Amino acid sequence: GKFRFTVFCCSGMEYLFGLDHLIEYASTADSNIVLDRQIQDSIGLVDGLSKQLDEVVAHIRNKRAQMQRMAEELEVLDSERDDLEERLIRERQAIEVVLLQTIADTGITSEQVRRDAEVKAQENDLELLRLASHLDSECKIREDTEITADATHRARLRCADKAVEDQKMLALQAENERILREQLDALQRRSHQDELTLAHLTNSERNLAVEADKLRLYTSNVLADIKLMDQCPVMGIELSEGNSFGVGGVVVVAVKDSGPAEKAGMCEGDIITAMCNRPVRHKDDFKAIIRSCTPGQTAPIIFFRGRQPNRQKFTSNVILGAAPYFPTSHRTIVRRMISADPTRSRSRSPSPTPVHRVYL
Repeated sequence: GKFRFTVFCCSGMEYLFGLDHLIEYASTADSNIVLDRQIQDSIGLVDGLSKQLDEVVAHIRNKRAQMQRMAEELEVLDSERDDLEERLIRERQAIEVVLLQTIADTGITSEQVRRDAEVKAQENDLELLRLASHLDSECKIREDTEITADATHRARLRCADKAVEDQKMLALQAENERILREQLDALQRRSHQDELTLAHLTNSERNLAVEADKLRLYTSNVLADIKLMDQCPVMGIELSEGNSFGVGGVVVVAVKDSGPAEKAGMCEGDIITAMCNRPVRHKDDFKAIIRSCTPGQTAPIIFFRGRQPNRQKFTSNVILGAAPYFPTSHRTIVRRMISADPTRSRSRSPSPTPVHRVYL
């Protein structure tokens, strides 16, 4: 029993010292497996402690049963001693009666009776001493049994206290393991969120890089296609397709200040029907005609002004000016790239798009 109790204490101390290793293992990637293994070991240790406690309780019960049997034996011995004393008293009385009767019958002297009584008394005293020594030995055995029972009871209480402390320690360890698992789960969720955020940022950076590459490609294409041509003729007007005045041609919707058209007397709302002795039915006709001319050339132009019946026909000579050539398709591409610029902040309200006029 003492050896098992010592093993139980040593196992408990080793179990307490193992908590530090458990905390160190919780920081690794497979900490859940280590924690489950530690929990299984703890459960096995608790089962072993329970078995040892059951053995101690069974031993105490056996000792208690032995003490009860010894107490019963002592009671029996006490009753036998009392019976023996009573028997000795009765025998002494009977002997005295017999002696007195014998003396009366045979005439024995008092001296002989006294000597016989002393011998019998000595024998009775020896018997009483023997019974007293036997009772003393039984009392000593009873005291030793009580001391052993007391020690066993204290050992059982210590074992119960140790078991309660171990249960509290196991509960504390389980709570610590739960906290560690919650922290580990929180760290894993935070790591997953960080990975998602990093992936989102990576995708955003990749998209920005793609948009920047597209912007650089468009810019390089535009710069490659832009031709600064000093020999591009212009009149300084902006045209619109069709009109509702009953006259074919194109309508002037804007006139550039101090341009060739303004110098020739043209204004907004005029309808151009011919240029350089060639009819103008559509805007493409006017573009083809003006591109066939050269800067500084005097181009005769026919246009109408006003509505019926006050419509007037004018003929004027326009001295064409010069301007760099910039294709309209590239203007559209640049405007689309500016409107789709990824570096612009979407949280800000978009500024109004300025009106860009294209003068021909």
